[in-house]
Amino acid sequence: MARLVGVMLVAMFAGLVSGCAETKMVSADAIMFEASADWRVQQPTHPSRRLQLVLSPREAGSDDARLIVWNFPSMRDNGDGAMIHANMMRWCEQFLQSDGTPTQDAARFAEWRVNGMPVHLVDISGRYVAETAPGSGLRVDRQGYRMIGAYVVSPDGDYIVKLIGPAATVAQHEMDFDHFIRSAYAGGTPIQENVPSEGRSMLATDRTP
Repeated sequence: MARLVGVMLVAMFAGLVSGCAETKMVSADAIMFEASADWRVQQPTHPSRRLQLVLSPREAGSDDARLIVWNFPSMRDNGDGAMIHANMMRWCEQFLQSDGTPTQDAARFAEWRVNGMPVHLVDISGRYVAETAPGSGLRVDRQGYRMIGAYVVSPDGDYIVKLIGPAATVAQHEMDFDHFIRSAYAGGTPIQENVPSEGRSMLATDRTP
């Protein structure tokens, strides 16, 4: 009987360990994040990209998604939220809805406070039609895409974080992205337990004005 109990405990422990996602620390300038171990770090393709990762599908039938952290030295919200709002609306304009609904009406917004830093989030799905480069006039055209974007107001500047790719791939990495954002800290601040506004997950948060 004692042996049977021991075997059961070992099996339960193995199940718990196998269910825990392994992580690794990555940085974007002075901000640290805890990323899923299976996310591949790439060399950024532009100086404004401070961190660039590839997220492969965990189930067959979809393509890679990408996660990019940007910082533009001239970009800083002055405290009235105008810069944050402008970026969110620009991201919404990069998506079209099949029924013609304005994307900002279909998007979901949330605001968190992560280790003392205000973080504004938006979750958008639809037909992705962003310009290939700002001002180029050339656009991609990808159906069934999804983006979860975050605007992070840190002591060292404002950062933009975007997870974007086929909706199926983004969904497979959704909870790890949630952890990635919640783990963000700047200037050596210890990682704390963070709770979204009103205690709900961002992905279940009702749209706010």
